[in-house]
Amino acid sequence: MKNTITLLCCIGLLTCCGTVDNGDKIFLRSYVMNYYDLRTVSLVDRSHSDRFPNNKVIVILAEYGGYLEGSHNSLKSTSRDFDALCEKHGDMTFNRKIRVNPASAVPSFPAVDFLSISVVSDADYDENHPAGTSLNDLITAEYSTAKPYIDSGYTQHGHEDGLIRYSTMTKNLALLSADDLILVGGGYLSGGLGSLVDGLIFENEPTLSKTHTLTVTMTADDGRVFSDSVEITFE
Repeated sequence: MKNTITLLCCIGLLTCCGTVDNGDKIFLRSYVMNYYDLRTVSLVDRSHSDRFPNNKVIVILAEYGGYLEGSHNSLKSTSRDFDALCEKHGDMTFNRKIRVNPASAVPSFPAVDFLSISVVSDADYDENHPAGTSLNDLITAEYSTAKPYIDSGYTQHGHEDGLIRYSTMTKNLALLSADDLILVGGGYLSGGLGSLVDGLIFENEPTLSKTHTLTVTMTADDGRVFSDSVEITFE
């Protein structure tokens, strides 16, 4: 009986925004399958990784607090409506059947967009960047976004089956606008955490202090401000 109830619940989740096609493909009205309530952001030092072997790099992770009602993974109603976000992002006419592997990443995004990202240090970086001033012009942001794919009418790149059709963007953080920060992140959230910004890449070494407590602040379009700090030592 317990297994039957679990199966029915899973089917119910899949039919929130689409219909099951013989357990193989589901029909999706909107490309985004999940919007989640963003609880906090956290910073991780990924310096000198295989992906960024020559740079100091910070990754911004998102911690989610539950999916919005209407999302494929939603279990209960939250304060913001899934359909309203789909309309806001022009994502109402995907209208196709897609094979979705439950073990694979599906388009999952925070239920807010961002207006800005700022980075400051508690120490003097160089003569032009004393403690407490913006370091944005020294940083390249690398991030994934679904906005170009949706804006193209769902025609820009990607493969037929599966759902990950993001564009990887790189831009100087000082030049990043609110329009660039729509539908950033996305994909699989493991243990409630997912990558929001893949990398804040420092292009120049500091000429003054070598140890910095860096604070990253993200302002969301609902008025909330998310912030976290991490200590980095440049060698």
